[in-house]
Amino acid sequence: MRVALYARVSTGRQLQNDLSVPDQLRSMHEWAAGHGYRVVREYVEAGTATSDDKRPEFNRMMDESRLKPRPFDGVVVHSQSRFYRDLLGFLTHEHELEKKGVTLFAITQDFGEGENAKFMRQMTSLFDAHSSRENAKHTHRAMCQNARMGFYSASQPPYGYMTITTDVSGARGRKKKKLAINEDEAAVVRDIYRWYLNGLGGKTMGMKEIVKHLTDLGITMRGRPWRIQKMQDILSSRAYVGEHYFNVKNSKTGEIRPASEWISVESEAIIDAETFERVSELREIRSPKKTPPRVVGNPTLLTGIVKCECGAAMTLATGKSGNYRYYKCSARMAKGGANCHSRNLPAEAFDRKILDTMADRLLAPERMNAILVEMRKTVRESREDQQARINALSRQKQTAEAGLNRLYEAIEKGTIPLDDLLQKRLETLKTSREALQQEITRLYQSMAAPVEQVLPSMVERFCKGVRKKLDDPAFAKRYLQLLVEDIIVTDSQATIRGNKAKLAAAIRAHKEKLGTDLVPSFTRVWRARDDSNVRPLPSEGSTLSS
Repeated sequence: MRVALYARVSTGRQLQNDLSVPDQLRSMHEWAAGHGYRVVREYVEAGTATSDDKRPEFNRMMDESRLKPRPFDGVVVHSQSRFYRDLLGFLTHEHELEKKGVTLFAITQDFGEGENAKFMRQMTSLFDAHSSRENAKHTHRAMCQNARMGFYSASQPPYGYMTITTDVSGARGRKKKKLAINEDEAAVVRDIYRWYLNGLGGKTMGMKEIVKHLTDLGITMRGRPWRIQKMQDILSSRAYVGEHYFNVKNSKTGEIRPASEWISVESEAIIDAETFERVSELREIRSPKKTPPRVVGNPTLLTGIVKCECGAAMTLATGKSGNYRYYKCSARMAKGGANCHSRNLPAEAFDRKILDTMADRLLAPERMNAILVEMRKTVRESREDQQARINALSRQKQTAEAGLNRLYEAIEKGTIPLDDLLQKRLETLKTSREALQQEITRLYQSMAAPVEQVLPSMVERFCKGVRKKLDDPAFAKRYLQLLVEDIIVTDSQATIRGNKAKLAAAIRAHKEKLGTDLVPSFTRVWRARDDSNVRPLPSEGSTLSS
């Protein structure tokens, strides 16, 4: 019989310092040899204190057990608790192995065969689960007490910090640790806060722009690519003003615990409190969750669309006890005229000018057809470039997968040890492979989007229908929010920018809703992070007017 060995320890420190893994492997090799079994695989878990299946090597073993032909006929563990500590999980995965013709062996708990043996295995797994919960409870209590004494208990410090060893001894003689500033990372954190508040080179910087800028500079987040979620964590964590908290989240469920259970751990501040509060206020203002209701509900026609040439939004201001309304640069309102020299725009007159321009220049069938023809041409031409990009990304993904396979093979053969450095390399390759696959998927989805034909008769009916209703303020506001990306105002002109794909969708929706509400329902196209929400196919920021 061909067997695979599965060894596991609970922490990375045990993996480095404990003899548990070598001892498990030695005992399992001797047991296999004594039974005449041939070892064909070894799976070593790099320190995962968990009772569930969030274990890379365990999942790899289960995945490979499903291959045809299967690479092994049995899985050998030192004890059942090494395989699974939860009764339901143990039974589920053992049953899955059995369906594939793979037998599970626990060398220190051989109960034989039959119903009595099965009952004993289940009872042992039940006791393992209880023991695991009790150990977790005692460990959590000890970690909380450690945090109350001012020491750092979590596995990894926040970005910008590191742990330093103190002279105080803890369990088993190990020295306790405290948080200290990592000056290299702290400099990046300070840059992030400064860029978010003040921008860079006169350009406003949001989280996505900061992530891109750091990536362009070759700065990683401890060897991994920056993500918008991580950027959000840095800009919202009070650890950077010296207020680090332990016991905030339940590691099992991911739920946030009541604030009364949080334990404060003092640390040196990287960001001053005033800067942190200013960033918090700006994040609240920029929150995309609040944009649609605030924009749609505001009585001003162009709220959320019109922007100053300095990059700041133009907001409603009043004069003469509210008798006059203006669009005014928000940066100039907040920081004074020295930061921006734009002029105020009378709201009613500017609204009328924009609507007239839209009616005369965009809602003309000839102009509309020309825009749509250009859109279809651009889409078709871009697909060849997208295919070339897919080919290049596929080659990069193959390179990453080849690197992973070589490392897995070297680890299985014992050619190289699985230390922290190698573990980081494995994680980097996995992250790279996943990011490449996501981008390939996104490109394929974009290429699959059909370029639907919009007939001239549809365009003509659309233009007539919309022009008739532009005098209705509610209708005009909703259509502007749908079609116009932004209006950039300078001293001498206003540039209206829109999205051609939305325009085509609006025309098709008009055909389908003749005699009803002509405006398609609101759909957010802002992307909070690089996930499965595919960006609209035609290029963003396409100009509606020439």
